[in-house]
Amino acid sequence: MERIELVAHRRQVAKRLAKQLRSEGWVPGVMYGYDVGSVPLKFEALNLARTLNEAGASQLIYLRIDDTSVAHPVLAREIQRDIFSGAPTHVDFLAVSMTEKITAEVVINLVGEPVPVTQGEGILLQGINSLEIECLPGDLIPSLEVDISDLDFDVSIFVSDLDLPEGITILSDPQEMVAQVTYEQLEIAEELEEEEEGLFVEESAQVEVIGKGKEADEEALEEA
Repeated sequence: MERIELVAHRRQVAKRLAKQLRSEGWVPGVMYGYDVGSVPLKFEALNLARTLNEAGASQLIYLRIDDTSVAHPVLAREIQRDIFSGAPTHVDFLAVSMTEKITAEVVINLVGEPVPVTQGEGILLQGINSLEIECLPGDLIPSLEVDISDLDFDVSIFVSDLDLPEGITILSDPQEMVAQVTYEQLEIAEELEEEEEGLFVEESAQVEVIGKGKEADEEALEEA
C-alpha cells in the first residue's frame, strides 16, 4: 500500500485568524496525541481535501510539519465541513504510536450480487456499513470487502461471520447484521404500509412548525 503523506505548517491561535486563513486558501487544524502534545496547524485546502478523500478515517497519514524530515503517523479523527460545499473547515489529527493498539472505523464494501437479486425475486438489504476494530496502526486496512454472491433467502451475514486479517480484533457487536436478501413482494408491502401510515398522519395532524435560522459562530468551532 502506498504511503500517504501530507505537509502542514504551524499557525498562531488567535481570535478571527481562522476566518482569515480560510479566505486565503488554508484550513486550520490541530495535531494531538502520542509524543506531540497539541500542535496548532494549517493545511493547504486542496491538498488536505485530496488527502482526506484518499485516506478516510482508517488509513495512516504521515504528517510533515514545515517540510521537516520527521513524519508523524496520524489518523483523521474529527473533520468539520462546510454545510454547503462539504469542504473541510477544520480537522483534528491523532498522532499514534506504531507499537500501541488503536481503535478505528473500517468501511464495509459489499461485492458481488446474489442470484435472487439478479433474477428480480429478492432485494438486498445492508445492515451496518462500517466496522469498529482494534489493531496496531501498521495493521490498519482501508476497507473490508464482503462477498455476497452466494447470499440466498433466509440467509444473513453477521459481524460474527466476517474474516479479518491476523492482528485485527473486531469490537462491533457480533450479532449486528451486515447483509441479507428479502423477498421483493414483502418489501413492496412494507413500503405501501408505510406510505398509508404517512398519509394518515398528514391528514390528521395540524401542527405548525416555526423555525428560526441560526448563524453558526465559526470561531466557536476552533479548539480552545
